[in-house]
Amino acid sequence: MAFFNHFPDHCFFRWNIYNPFVPWQPLEATFYYGFPNVTRWKVTLKPLDRGINCWQYAFSLKFDGWSNHGDGIVAENVLVFVVLGDDLISSPEVPNYHFCRRNRFRYEFQEKVVMHPQENPHRLGIIIDLLLPFRARRDAERNDVPSLRSLSADMRDLLTDPRYYNMILWSTDHDQSFRVHYYIIEARWSNFFRRHPANFNVDTDISDILLWDILTYMYSGVLGMHWPDWTDEIYTTELFQVMERYKLYHLYKVLVKSDLEQLRETRHPGLIESRLFPLDVVVGRPINSASRTWTLYLNSDNEVVFRIGVWNEAGNWLSYSVQSKCPSTVHVEVNLKLEKKVGGSAVEGAFHFHGRACTLDPDETVDSGPVLFLGCPETFGDSHGTEVEHSIRCYLNVVSGEKAERVQSVGDDSLQDESERFGVLSDHLQKLHEERWNADVRILSRPDRIIIMEPSHRGIFVARLPEWWKGLVNVPVEIPMPDMVEIHVPRSVRTTLGRDALPILLEYMYTGKVSHIPRHLAPEISEFAIETGFLSFHFAVERILRWRNR
Repeated sequence: MAFFNHFPDHCFFRWNIYNPFVPWQPLEATFYYGFPNVTRWKVTLKPLDRGINCWQYAFSLKFDGWSNHGDGIVAENVLVFVVLGDDLISSPEVPNYHFCRRNRFRYEFQEKVVMHPQENPHRLGIIIDLLLPFRARRDAERNDVPSLRSLSADMRDLLTDPRYYNMILWSTDHDQSFRVHYYIIEARWSNFFRRHPANFNVDTDISDILLWDILTYMYSGVLGMHWPDWTDEIYTTELFQVMERYKLYHLYKVLVKSDLEQLRETRHPGLIESRLFPLDVVVGRPINSASRTWTLYLNSDNEVVFRIGVWNEAGNWLSYSVQSKCPSTVHVEVNLKLEKKVGGSAVEGAFHFHGRACTLDPDETVDSGPVLFLGCPETFGDSHGTEVEHSIRCYLNVVSGEKAERVQSVGDDSLQDESERFGVLSDHLQKLHEERWNADVRILSRPDRIIIMEPSHRGIFVARLPEWWKGLVNVPVEIPMPDMVEIHVPRSVRTTLGRDALPILLEYMYTGKVSHIPRHLAPEISEFAIETGFLSFHFAVERILRWRNR
């Protein structure tokens, strides 16, 4: 069934769940609606009750927004498809639904699904068609794009040549390390230091390629060359897991800006087998006592023993036990069907009379207790005395505690405009400049009646001003050429800029923006920019002056 359609303002999310209710536990998936502003949504399936062939569960779609959506949000339309295999089970739809505090920001309903035992895992599909009101996009031109591109390029150079770094991030299994700056991570990587200590060496548990791509974005706002390769399921799945782990909302907005067709896949890997337990009953005779034992092997280290026995004592009944010989917890579903043959030919309509799921700890055994399944011996035959062969078909679904997740995009994705990405980078660095986290250098204005001192960061200072030493007061003549020996930035530097011009320099150095340049300061600032090789700043000043003279 083709549920994905190409409407520019709809978000389609499909969640395929294989072996959906083994184990009998709630399942969650998250997706992001990026048109026009990113929002976060959480889907939950909670098992409620089960009977023979019938599974009842509660569905919940939660708007998981943040501060700017405190009053909730109104969806023009919410449509949910519930699909078993390729069969549509239900499709509840509600227009103009308000996700708000009154309903806990949730849209909820309950549903029943008929699932007959089978030897292949069931596939339950949840398809959500969500339409939010269109809100006008804000102006993407956050400032002069050339200046922001220069900021991005300089910050990327700082990542590839991390002068004055004070932290090393390690990828999974210590495969690779990356030298970084604490203050950049603090400013750009949300919640990083809530999950990791602020040590010199930090393990991230992120693959080396993905970690480098994330760092490239964090420093420069530029997407890595692997990013995003939606066809690489392992990479994409890890990417979304990292974004979810750290709540990287500004990164969500980059990747799901127009990614309106998203796919999640949840698999409970395990083993499904069916075994036949013949009863060998002839009409008119009482059922014979019999038992069987089977061992199921998930792998060389995990096995489950299933024992079943049947008796005729005050009626036909059976019992079974499941024993775990696994080193960790396993989940087992048992379904029993009565099958019969008349004259050697199978009769359609096998009778499914028992179903149960259980969770076993290592070396634990679970007993079923008596299970009645036919009532009296006469039901095993017919009035003509024809021989009837009965068997019990045992379906065993054994699942380890593991769960495999896959994330994928279905549509033709268009990523966020570079001016928006660079604008977010600029905003974060502006906050870094204002908060002055982990500052390691003091930049002073030239000697004057009033002197100002600005705490700053040496890494950004040298990345943005290639020949910074030429802008200092009383430059020592013995300073060598930069291509011969690296010049060390002292803890305190005094520039040739006055107290009114220095803040303008630092604002542009961090943000790539110039809020205001008094005309009388323009020559001083432009000369300093040329002298220190900070040419993007010089060109920005020139553009402002040309605009004023129009």
